[in-house]
Amino acid sequence: MIIENISEFNRKLVDAFIKRIPTIKEIEDDIMNNIVIIRDNEQVLGIISYENYIDKGLIRYFIFQKDVDFETLKKLFNKMKEKCVEEKIKCLITVIEENELVEFFSKLGFEKIDLDKIYLFETTLKDTVYKDAISMIYKIEKGS
Repeated sequence: MIIENISEFNRKLVDAFIKRIPTIKEIEDDIMNNIVIIRDNEQVLGIISYENYIDKGLIRYFIFQKDVDFETLKKLFNKMKEKCVEEKIKCLITVIEENELVEFFSKLGFEKIDLDKIYLFETTLKDTVYKDAISMIYKIEKGS
């Protein structure tokens, strides 16, 4: 398996993977440019991407096939984290709408945080469509 950033060479594979997901109509270019993928030969097995908010990253897509093991997903996350360090992002935020994902993100190093403590621009997450969700934060340390 190969973990790599999106590029002109694998973009068609990523597009084909995304088209198989009925809930995604389109991904904006700035988010698409932040995608990191897991690929096995010519098949994408998973993606992760974030949206950049100055010094914060909001995970927008973390989609993978069920048979991808946790260690591989952790490597995928760490590859994305390298991009975040380059962009001087200080923390990653995820918004979860299903409780069973809390354990998964906790294993990656995320911690729960109150929605009213997270601002994206001048709006708290509590005041968005995510008001009933669980939010978690991952603080990026230099050299982590």
